Amino acid sequence: MTALAKAQVGNGASKYRNWFYGTYMSNTPWCASFDSWLADQCNLLGICFIKTDGAGCFAREGVPKGYGKWYLKSEATPREGDLILYRYGGTYTDKYHSDHVGYVYKVANGRVYSIEGNTNGSNDTSTVNYCQHSLSDYRIHGYYRPSYPGTKNESEETEMNFRKGDKSDGVLAYKSMLIQAET
Repeated sequence: MTALAKAQVGNGASKYRNWFYGTYMSNTPWCASFDSWLADQCNLLGICFIKTDGAGCFAREGVPKGYGKWYLKSEATPREGDLILYRYGGTYTDKYHSDHVGYVYKVANGRVYSIEGNTNGSNDTSTVNYCQHSLSDYRIHGYYRPSYPGTKNESEETEMNFRKGDKSDGVLAYKSMLIQAET
């Protein structure tokens, strides 16, 4: 998906709007349509992405379907393949509501690197571009982490990483092993 996203840099709205709406749809934001198009090209729609033209809808509709997880900026460090969601100020109707979305292709040295549709211009003159932001950028709202086929889910990744007060199955198994070792 990353290679496909990189190959789109410089493209304007036409390809993604025509795919989503079946027509150009002048003056319509298209950042989410771009990410939906990427998912479609990789056969991931209905698996870990929804088809949408609304940035916050990836998490709002995808999380309840089990397609992925939502993380506020303070809860996780993004990974390649996550969607980065932004808020620019205003009134928000729910916890997922976002103003813009991009595809994360790299995280390094306290920065998140993304490829985003509908940047550097108006809705009709903007293009797909490389973007980068500090991980602490106040505009970053959170991350949608798709449950890509063949990858470990969050509980599998963290089962043996314990924290004070943790009551996971891994903690119970570890306690049992310690008790057996004492006898």
